[in-house]
This record gives sequence, structure tokens and C-alpha cells, in this order.
Amino acid sequence: MWTRFIHGLVRKGAFVGKELIEVRRQPRLILSLVLGPFLILLLFGIGYRASQPAITTELVFPPNMQVSTDLGRYQSLFAPPFKLVAVTKDRDGAIARLQQRQVHAVILFPQDAFETISSGRQATLQVLYNEIDPLTASWLQYYSYVQTTELNKEILVQALQQAEGQRQNATQDLQNTAGAMANDAQGLRDAIASGNTTGALQRLAALRQENARAQEDLASSAEVLGGVALFFGVQNPQQTPQGKAVLDSQNAVQDINTNLDQIQGDLRDGRADPQDTDRAAKIVDDANRLKSSSAQIKLIPPQVAVSPFRSDSRNINPVTPNFVAFYAPAVIALLVQHIAVTLTALTLVRERLLGTVELFRVSPLTATEVAGGKYVSYFILTAVMAVILSAAMYFGLQVPILGRYGLYALVLGLLILASLSYGFFISAVSNTESQAVQLSMLVLLASVFFGGFFLALTSLLPFVRVVSYILPVTYGIAALQAVMLRGEFPPPYTLGALAGMAIILFVASTLLFKHQFRRG
Repeated sequence: MWTRFIHGLVRKGAFVGKELIEVRRQPRLILSLVLGPFLILLLFGIGYRASQPAITTELVFPPNMQVSTDLGRYQSLFAPPFKLVAVTKDRDGAIARLQQRQVHAVILFPQDAFETISSGRQATLQVLYNEIDPLTASWLQYYSYVQTTELNKEILVQALQQAEGQRQNATQDLQNTAGAMANDAQGLRDAIASGNTTGALQRLAALRQENARAQEDLASSAEVLGGVALFFGVQNPQQTPQGKAVLDSQNAVQDINTNLDQIQGDLRDGRADPQDTDRAAKIVDDANRLKSSSAQIKLIPPQVAVSPFRSDSRNINPVTPNFVAFYAPAVIALLVQHIAVTLTALTLVRERLLGTVELFRVSPLTATEVAGGKYVSYFILTAVMAVILSAAMYFGLQVPILGRYGLYALVLGLLILASLSYGFFISAVSNTESQAVQLSMLVLLASVFFGGFFLALTSLLPFVRVVSYILPVTYGIAALQAVMLRGEFPPPYTLGALAGMAIILFVASTLLFKHQFRRG
């Protein structure tokens, strides 16, 4: 048994040496498999533009609309990536330029927009584009929504700015009213002290009017403050600085009203109450308090009222990878799988076509030894190429590897084993080299579209996602992203799936090769 074991190792080692020598004799193959993919990734990293290209846009107004067509007047209303390049009233000409792809989008301003909006209905701002790329078309639809929101916000800001002057006048009027009330209250006090009932009644009537006007201004301010507090879920808006200022002003108005009622009753009855002088002095103090507290009531600027929030996004990941770094794990996984499948897909087919299988049958070799020797040799070759690719990306493109290198090597090793088993299975079921090449290309195409290379698996329907789950690259990408970009242990299901795929496919391909290898 020991002798047979040693002889088996020698025979497997001979196959390892045979395959390594065959590949070493083909330097162009090694360069094409290693240097070619790296140069492609390098060109992608240099030439890729992360920013969205500008969407040249033409704005079209209705012919009967009395507005300016000056381009500079409307450019600030368009948010990137929309870039306004023309303003016109020639609808047909704008659509013709869109059809000729001289511009990317045309925005048609609606007819009778003011009448539609004033009647309580939304006017439709139509955005036309001419695209065959569904992804670009989807982005254009989203950007159209964003641009419409920006225009709505700008219209609301302008409306609030016009109303802001009136609100500012109301606030200033409240302070002026408070000052006038203080003067009239002082005059009321002097009239009461001198026994001038007629003058006192005149001052009292003026105070009544001023107090009523102050109540109206305060009611408007309290209503606005209450609405904002209700939206933000504030339970006690009176406890905020603005709420305290409004409440203090309301209390001052109420105290003034109470004292005016008492003084008016005494004056109409012809009574001379010594306390009326003190009440008039109290009205003076309350009017001054109203003036002071009303000055603290701040108006919300229109820009803040329309856009009360601003975003401050922060990435808590240790690094913020650029597009090259983000796609690097997917590229490595795809290239490793492609190299392994390409190397092994033709190996058994070539042995059958060259007739070497007939020689193996008369030798002491077994089908398991042949498959095992090839498996080990191609694992060594693919691992060397994976190390070269990883070093080129790490040192040449500055792609980070946040996780432990041992985990990174484990993921790559399992990915290589699963990919080699995939290639051996293709080689075992193929009768000709053309069949093996076609199946290898199908695996590559499926990996690009369904392996999560540039489309997330969540964007695929569940029954289509089954294709993703039978590809090694799917699990390799998820595991490498966790190790390289997050510094985390890869999801256990990815390692289990790669290991299971490697074992099951290797056993299946070995059994098929045994059937083909059996002695006649």
C-alpha cells in the first residue's frame, strides 16, 4: 500500500510537471492571461469618468407667453447635470434638434400654466429626450424629477420673498404699535392724573385700536410658529426662544387689555379711582415689554422655509473607495475564474484529441491520478497569476486590502478551486475544442451579467438569480468585497458555496473522465 501511494504521488507529480512545462512553453499565453487583463483594468481606471456627463437642455416657452428668452436669466434655475444651452419659443425646431441629437433634452413649458395652477391643478412640465440606452433613460427620468423639484422650490422661494416684505412690515408695525401704545399710555396716565376725562377717553380709544392691531400681528406669528412646531413634532413650542417671545408678547397685550377695561369702566361711570393712574403706568410698562419681546420674534427666511433641511452625508467605512477600488474585487474574481476555466476547459478535450488518453490507458496511471495531477498543476499556475494580479492592483492602482491577508488568500484559494472544477467539468462534457471554448465563453458572459460584476443581485428577479447562484464569481465577489473594502470576515455562505462547488464539480468531472478513460 505504501509503495502504491508513493507511486501515485510520483505519477501525479509527473503530470504537474508536464502541465507546467507546457504552459511555460507558451509565454504569450501567460502574458495574455495576466498582463492583458491588468492593462484593461489600468485603462479603465485612467479613462473612467465618475461624474455624470452634462445633459445639454433646451427650454421651450409657448409662443403666446410674454417672457424673456435671455439664456442667462434661466441658467441658475437648472441643477446639474442639466445644462441649459438655449431658450426658445420654437417648439418644432427644438424637437428637431433633439431628434438630430444636438441636445440631450428639451423641456416644454406648459400652456396657460398660471391659469392651471391658480385653479388648483398641477401644470405638467414635459421633458423630452432621445435615448436608446435604458440605463441612461432611467437616469434622465430621475434627473427630470429632481429638476422639476428645483423649479418648484425656486417658484416657492420667489413667492415667499414677495410675501416676506409684507411679513417684515407686519413685524415692524408691531414694534411701532408697541411704541405708540407706550406714548398713548403715558398720555392716558397724565390725563387721569390731571382729571382730563375727555383726553383720557381719547387716549384710551387709541390704545384700544393699537392693541387690537397688535393682537392680529401676534396671532399670525403664533399660527406660523405653531404650524412649524406641529410638523417637527415639538410638544411645547412655548419653551423655545421664539415661542417664549410670542407668549410674552401675547401676555403683555392681554395685560394691557385688562387694565384698559378697568380704566374705561371707571371713566364712563365718572369715578375717580386713584388706582387708575397706577394702571396707566402698568400699561406703559406692558407696552415697553411688548416692544422688547416683539423685537425678538425672528422671521424664517424663504430659503429656509422652502428647504429647512440640508444633507451632511458621511461614510463610516474605514475607506471611501473610488470606482476603480470598488470594482477591483469584482475584476479580480472575474479574471481568476476566467483564467482557471480557460486553462482547464480544454485540457481533457486536448488529451483525447491528441490520443494521449490511449497511452494513459496502457500505463499504470488511473483516471483519478490524471485529473488530480492536472488539478494541482493548474491550481499552482492560477494561484501565481492571481498573486501577480493582486500585487499589480495593490501596488500599481493603490487598491486597499483592509482585511487580513490570510483571509484574502483563503478566498482566492477557494475561488480558484471552484473555478478549476468548473473548467474540468466543461472539459469532461465537451467532445470538441470548439464546444469547450463556447461553453467557457458562456460562463464568462453569464458571470459578467449575472455574477454581480456591475449589476447588484437584488436588481435581478428571483428566478433569474438562480443563474447567479451557480457561478463561482458570484460568491468570490461578495467575499472579496468584504475582505478588501470592509475588512470583515467574508460571509460564511460564500466560503461554503465555493468549497461545495469545488468538491461536487471535481467529483462529477472525475467520474465522467473515468467513464471515458475506462479500458476497452
